[in-house]
Amino acid sequence: MTAVSEDEINNWDQAIVNLHATVATEPADERAAREAAANLWSEFGYRDAPADVVRMLVHAIEIGYITALRDLRNGGGDRLTEPLPRD
Repeated sequence: MTAVSEDEINNWDQAIVNLHATVATEPADERAAREAAANLWSEFGYRDAPADVVRMLVHAIEIGYITALRDLRNGGGDRLTEPLPRD
C-alpha cells in the first residue's frame, strides 16, 4: 500500500467538509447525525487514527445519516421494502 501524504488527507478532508456543508441544511438532522456518528464511532471507531482522519470519517458517517433522513422525509422510505439489487 502506498503511503498517503498529509496534503492528500487534507484534500480529502476538505472535500468531505464541503459535502457535509452542502447536505447539513436541517439543524435537527445535523444533531441526530452527530449523535448517531458519535455512538457508532465510540463503539467501532479506529481510536488510533490521527485526529484529522477521525474527523473526516465521522463527517462522512454524518453525511450518510443526514442524506438518509432527508430521503426518508421525502418518501424514500418506500424503497426500504423493495429487495436489494444483486450484482
